[in-house]
Amino acid sequence: MTRKTYTTSIVMNDKFKMFAVQLAKQCQDPNDIYYLSNQHNYDKYHEKLEKFFKSNYGKKPTPSDNLAFVLILTYPPKMIYEFNSISDLELFFRGVTHEQTDESDFVSRGCDVRDKDDNTTCICNKHIINVFYVENKHSGIRVNLGCDCIDLYGLISKDDPDYKSCHQQIKLKKEHLKEKAEGLPQGYYEEVTKMKKIQKQVEKEEKERAKELKKLNKTEPGRWISKKCCFCERDSICRTEDKIGICSKCYDENQRKLRRILVNMVRQNIKLQSCGNCENDYINKKNTNPDLCRECSKKWKADKCKNRSCNNKFLQLVSQNDEYCDKDCEPINCLDCSRTMFKNSNNDVKCYDCLHKRITKICDSCDDEFCVQKKDDWKTICSDCLEKAKCIDCDNSFYRSKEDSWKTRCSKCYRPRSKYK
Repeated sequence: MTRKTYTTSIVMNDKFKMFAVQLAKQCQDPNDIYYLSNQHNYDKYHEKLEKFFKSNYGKKPTPSDNLAFVLILTYPPKMIYEFNSISDLELFFRGVTHEQTDESDFVSRGCDVRDKDDNTTCICNKHIINVFYVENKHSGIRVNLGCDCIDLYGLISKDDPDYKSCHQQIKLKKEHLKEKAEGLPQGYYEEVTKMKKIQKQVEKEEKERAKELKKLNKTEPGRWISKKCCFCERDSICRTEDKIGICSKCYDENQRKLRRILVNMVRQNIKLQSCGNCENDYINKKNTNPDLCRECSKKWKADKCKNRSCNNKFLQLVSQNDEYCDKDCEPINCLDCSRTMFKNSNNDVKCYDCLHKRITKICDSCDDEFCVQKKDDWKTICSDCLEKAKCIDCDNSFYRSKEDSWKTRCSKCYRPRSKYK
């Protein structure tokens, strides 16, 4: 495989190397205005090269000279001193013999699409709209390139996955800009391209099927016909005498003895029923999803609600895995014991045990109602009327009525006087 290479007047002598190294140090400094990675055009570098050419060669530099010069500036100064000629630059295609290398010193680093009025240029000084960012592996310096120069000079391999990805990204960006300008939804042209590919594939299959059908009917006239397969519902070549068509993919010719069994199975399984999503009538032949037609079953599925009191079927997307048909069917936690439960017809938020083990009493202190469990029916005061105190004997905490501030001992430390007699 051959590519054009540099036809440049640049001579890598000591004078040029000193000139290139001095400028390279400046344009590889991130704090300098000449920092290469931040540039959109390269006029300032090309002007310096033009002055050098006029004073040393007596002529103006060509686009190839401009490109080669900027590429040299991306290399570290130490490497520039070691170059003997332009062919020493490690590119995918290099040298006058078009020798192909395994790798290049440059790698793809993304892309962008610029406006027509933008002043972005390639390093060869040509105005470009589709910008490819290419980075030198040795210095990390990035420059702008057009696809023509990448291909013409073999800076990187066209088989590079990153480079291929950039081409695809630029195509998508162009389509999005065109869609925006024409007021079309994003992804319109991408969808049109997909539909065209599908249409081409269908037309190709139809031509191949027509060609094969013609060939079969030539040897056995009138015995073959194109019709839909009862299993996969694709257009296929079937025998004329068969009332129900079965394509070669669904039926192996080596199993002719099972033909009648297959046909009978298809006849028994054909049932006309209404789709649970689009409500259109369809023939269910495979019994894979008896509630949805073939188109709806690609996106939706019918599942049974896990709530025993409901057990209704509900639709959900194929990617979803909901177990309950509605939020009302989902389990909740009892307010008292935190056990998992389902809501009943009264929409209770407490389980049966907690709901039936509590009784209502009147507080002896404030006359307000309060709830207690049946085992605690001895309680006569609500929690609002109780206060926490410390026993003067054992220092343990105990509860007492706010009105009984005279109580200073807990029930364990308190003893009736009769026991001390």
